[in-house]
Amino acid sequence: MEVMHLEMFVARTGLYAGILALTYMLLSLRVSQARQRLQIDLGDGGNPDMARVIRVHANFAEYVPMTLTLIAAIELNAGPVWLVHALGGALVVCRAAHAWGLGAAIGAVRAAGAGGTLFVVTIAAIYLIYQFAVAL
Repeated sequence: MEVMHLEMFVARTGLYAGILALTYMLLSLRVSQARQRLQIDLGDGGNPDMARVIRVHANFAEYVPMTLTLIAAIELNAGPVWLVHALGGALVVCRAAHAWGLGAAIGAVRAAGAGGTLFVVTIAAIYLIYQFAVAL
């Protein structure tokens, strides 16, 4: 019996999605641990530490899916491998920096992570528009 092999169309993006999924799980765990430690079942209970942990987690959830979608679109459209890795690697580093900076209240690290994330989104979006324009 012959085994058919399916080509992995977004294997490179999948690498970064996997790394970021594990990061998301760690951030989720931090929220759960803070809830237990502070005895807060729902919301932030007016506690600024709880609010900060929730925002770190939520901010990650707000930016990562869209950005990974943009990177995957570049890969699916046969964009340069180096660009997929540059954007994926930068996203991992920037999201880690933002989470650490926001969680530890270190403004410069948080700003670098946030700014870097927006840079990744901007470059990916512009490249996708460029790919479309060239294909016309």
